Amino acid sequence: MLQVFWGLLACEILNGKGRDVVEHTSLKRMKELIEKRYSEGMCSHHEYTQLNCWLVHWILVYSFTAKDLTNTGLFATILADNQLYGHNYLNVIQMRSESLQKYLIASFILARGQPNQRYQISRSAIEQIALPLAMEDIQNGHSELDGFSGFVKAIYEDYNIEKALEMVEKMAQQASEDFLLRNFVFDIKKQSYILIFETKCKLFRTIDMPSMVKYFGTSTPIDRAVDEISRHLNAEGFRVSVDNDQNMVSCKAVRGFERDIEIYERSQQMLVRTGKLNDQYSG
Repeated sequence: MLQVFWGLLACEILNGKGRDVVEHTSLKRMKELIEKRYSEGMCSHHEYTQLNCWLVHWILVYSFTAKDLTNTGLFATILADNQLYGHNYLNVIQMRSESLQKYLIASFILARGQPNQRYQISRSAIEQIALPLAMEDIQNGHSELDGFSGFVKAIYEDYNIEKALEMVEKMAQQASEDFLLRNFVFDIKKQSYILIFETKCKLFRTIDMPSMVKYFGTSTPIDRAVDEISRHLNAEGFRVSVDNDQNMVSCKAVRGFERDIEIYERSQQMLVRTGKLNDQYSG
């Protein structure tokens, strides 16, 4: 029976079927059949892991060969929605982090621009899922040249805005050289810049729009970028004000205050650490 669904999934990928079709007629059914075979002792742990690996790779190909971001988001969903899909697919990424981690991070970044609310993943997915994996790989020396891991670290560990901006260009270069990611370079850059300026607004309470224009250019109108940044900030409990006369965007926490304090304190710690390093090397 499982072989039939492999064939069906292949046909759906080749014909570019919509996400709902792939997810509900093939993916979920295949997941159930694989789990059943393993629970009934019909396959070994090795075969069980192998089947999950194959399924992750097939959904990866489907997601990053789709033209619609709704379909692209399926890969992010199977990794981020633990209640629906468990941890097996995320475990596959951990086993092959050097080759698969950039797709996890890219899918989470792209998911921030998911147009359909039904398919949006947890807002904390990058920080809670991608960051630990990125940090582990960086510490092990596996991702020293990986712009995707470097970007996540710069944003969520170091709160280093300038470094994050550098990493966006590195991600774009690496994505342009990747068969599956090269069609998503523009969207990866756009959503990364939105995340950066959202984070900057949380840290410093204001961002100036002229500095945003430098990065968004003419491809993304500044008012649209501000709208998206405001949407994300509002969802996290910030009240956003836009002063078109002063070309400034400001935010103030109205809920989730504990998280706001944590971000501020960590930013201050980074400033102190930077000052000490400057004193050390200047001396």
